[in-house]
Amino acid sequence: MIPGLFSNHTIRLSMILLAGPAVLLIIAGCTGMPSSIPASTVATPVPVVVTTAEKIPPVSVERVGSEKLIIHFQGGEGLDNLMEIEITVTDSRGTSKTQSLGTRQATTPVQRYATSTFVGSFTGTTHVIAAGYSPNGSLTTLLDTWI
Repeated sequence: MIPGLFSNHTIRLSMILLAGPAVLLIIAGCTGMPSSIPASTVATPVPVVVTTAEKIPPVSVERVGSEKLIIHFQGGEGLDNLMEIEITVTDSRGTSKTQSLGTRQATTPVQRYATSTFVGSFTGTTHVIAAGYSPNGSLTTLLDTWI
């Protein structure tokens, strides 16, 4: 054996050079060991809650110029069985007109997206009330607004 070939100093230096990168790999997490990942990941659905302010009203009114109002029935939860929607429009002079979508005597409910058109003079503030009749005869106010 050659003296000094494997001195303590050379062995220590070799250990540091070999062990240093290994320690860095372990600290950095690059050991090739897979992390614990579940066998299957299932996304849990999150229910979406619509607040009252965000809900689309079941009935809306559209003013077309000063001579026409179009009442739109969009429908909605619990409103698919309405037999009749009675709409009363009162203009700024106090003149009232009433029209209906469907009829209480019918066997078929009012269809979603049905419309009713009122023609008259609607230059001032106009009061619109829409009420729906269910098959048992109960009445629900769907719209009560001033335009």
